[in-house]
Amino acid sequence: MHVAAHPAMFCRPRGCELGRRWVALLVGAVLVLPTLGRTADPTPARKEPHWTVTPSELWLPAFVAWIDRRLSIEQLREARNGPRPPEPNDGVKLLDRLVLDRIEELQDPLGLPPYAVPPLNARGITGATLEVARSYMEGHVEEALRRLDEPDLRAEPLAAHVRAQLLDEQTGEAHPAVLLDLIETYRAALRIGPDADPAHRARLRIGQIYLKIGFVAEARAELRLLRDVELPDGLRKRLLISLAEAAFRVRDVEQALEELERLSVASLPRDARRWAHHRRGDVLLTLHRFPPAADEYRRARDLHDPTTSPTATLRLRLALAELESGKPGRALKTLEPIPATSSAPSALAGLLRSRAYRQLGELEQAALEALRILDGDAEVELSALAGVATIEAERLRGRKSTAIPPGATKILEQGSRIPGVGLLTYHIAKITVPSERPGAMRRRIAEVLVTLPEGPVRSLIRRDLSHRIGSHLAAFLFEGEPLDSDSLEDLERYLHPRHVPEDLVLLALETFFRTAEHTRCANWARALEAREVRPIRKGLAIWREAQCAGGALPDPDPRSALRRLAESGEAGAFSLPLLVLVAEGMFRRGEMDQAREVYERGLESFRTPDLVGPVLIRLGEVWMVTGRADDAPRPVLEGLALLDPEFAPALPFRSLGLVTLLRLAEWHTPTRAVRTSVNEALNTAPEEWGGPLRYLASRVKLADPPSGGGLFGRATAVLRETDQFSTRLRRELPPSGSSAKRGPSR
Repeated sequence: MHVAAHPAMFCRPRGCELGRRWVALLVGAVLVLPTLGRTADPTPARKEPHWTVTPSELWLPAFVAWIDRRLSIEQLREARNGPRPPEPNDGVKLLDRLVLDRIEELQDPLGLPPYAVPPLNARGITGATLEVARSYMEGHVEEALRRLDEPDLRAEPLAAHVRAQLLDEQTGEAHPAVLLDLIETYRAALRIGPDADPAHRARLRIGQIYLKIGFVAEARAELRLLRDVELPDGLRKRLLISLAEAAFRVRDVEQALEELERLSVASLPRDARRWAHHRRGDVLLTLHRFPPAADEYRRARDLHDPTTSPTATLRLRLALAELESGKPGRALKTLEPIPATSSAPSALAGLLRSRAYRQLGELEQAALEALRILDGDAEVELSALAGVATIEAERLRGRKSTAIPPGATKILEQGSRIPGVGLLTYHIAKITVPSERPGAMRRRIAEVLVTLPEGPVRSLIRRDLSHRIGSHLAAFLFEGEPLDSDSLEDLERYLHPRHVPEDLVLLALETFFRTAEHTRCANWARALEAREVRPIRKGLAIWREAQCAGGALPDPDPRSALRRLAESGEAGAFSLPLLVLVAEGMFRRGEMDQAREVYERGLESFRTPDLVGPVLIRLGEVWMVTGRADDAPRPVLEGLALLDPEFAPALPFRSLGLVTLLRLAEWHTPTRAVRTSVNEALNTAPEEWGGPLRYLASRVKLADPPSGGGLFGRATAVLRETDQFSTRLRRELPPSGSSAKRGPSR
């Protein structure tokens, strides 16, 4: 039996095939119980009943539909509102973010300020070492270094430190290999004189030299050794500058800011103060704390010498911080000194000008600034961003069907691996083309998606495509619109269930389930199960996978993975339905006792009121056929009490429970509870159910027989005549074993 082949979850019970099948079941119950309550000869011994259970092929689809109405439909309605479409201004926001990223990539090669390098430390030097130092200061460099390299001074601690300092002063912008040798010279001095006065300076210089050649991790390790050491004030300031620069180099901006805040900037010389303000601005900009970043950049700008001007990078970063702070007028003034050339800083300045005019509401000027870059010789990505800026400026002016900006076509030929080009291609893909077939725009957007690397542009396009496909699937599931097969192909080809919103995964899973796409259904169910942390959604994924995997019931072996998963509770409210699948599989194999055990254990562990009513009625049937007929009315009555009579899918289960009670009533005196339940069911049964139910109830003296010209009214009249004829015949025939002469047989 294919468990997925159940009535549609949106079928009205009175009009769907399931309702007709259950009416047929009741008619069958009438036919298989023709002797219930008849006036029979009381003398023959009463035969034991031959109990039967409702076939799994009939009961299970009704239960699956029940679970869908009670659990699945609520999750689908929630998923119907997602995934959300991109906001109209998401393109503008992403454009601004890409410009911000490019400006953050531009770094002035600040390095350490000259102040950060500590002066030579000659404290405590005496004797021959002092004479050598004086000779060095008088300009006799080579002679001083040769003298310090002699055996009598190489082993002297202070002489070793002086030798390392003098070699350091001579290196300047030497090759990294020379600087690594210098580090070894400092380490040799530390081995000879670890407690000498210049030792702390030596450790600081080792860290600074590592930083200079790009060994940032080694630099941080060396510099951290001095954090808890008591140092002179001047050396402490130089250490904080070095720690802040090392942290910023590895983008540990929080730590960099902490080191800079410990630094007393006002007490530093001019070059160090300019460096500190500039680097604080960089850190704050990276943290997107734009107003204080703008303040720091302005301080750094004002500390430049009158003979030099701030770099273009500093101006760009300051203008960006001012724009993000809502001050476009200031930003335009900051950008004035940057010339209009084809360089990256000039193109970025043009993009910032376009943004400033956009913020000021001067949209025509914003478009002109962007077109200036697009028509120039700027690099491909910056030209593409200018194309996006042009389209967005035109859109904000109300021109929704904007044509492709001049000069954009040659950029598109470059491909969309570059985020800026991908964003431009996406914007152009959304331009409406007259008389194009449905889904053409979606396919254009999808083809842009697959060419892009992971990043914000790909995320935006994926969200747009997810919304377009999700809206179509929701219309198919809820409004009954025809399913466009291309949407499923686009879903499979361009989107992956690990990357799209969970709501789309659920809508896709339900669509594959409803269209009997078993392999796809099982794959997306496993993806949803792996992603979800909500038990209800995880359980729904497992439930659908069990229905879709191979189109058959799961292995009913007690050690099966499905049963273990259901009993673990990970499936939430779906744990009991999953156990029902396992138990019904056992029914189909004839393992009635094992199925009963699964039902009993499931009801002990997962008594969810909305779900347990049908299962309790089913358990009553199981008890009836497995030797516990005396106990069977109890779960049936409890299940009937839990079923909402106003909930249409409950009707089959209420009728099944009533039939079960009527079958038991032939062999056991009906209790008061049974009589009450039968009367309530008869009074609330719809017209198409009332005849067979009342007929069955009349056969066990629990109701008046149906009357009238209907099927069961006529059946009652025929059976009444049959009973009367049988009674008359028994009276006229001689008793059994009589010697009276019989007439000839016909």
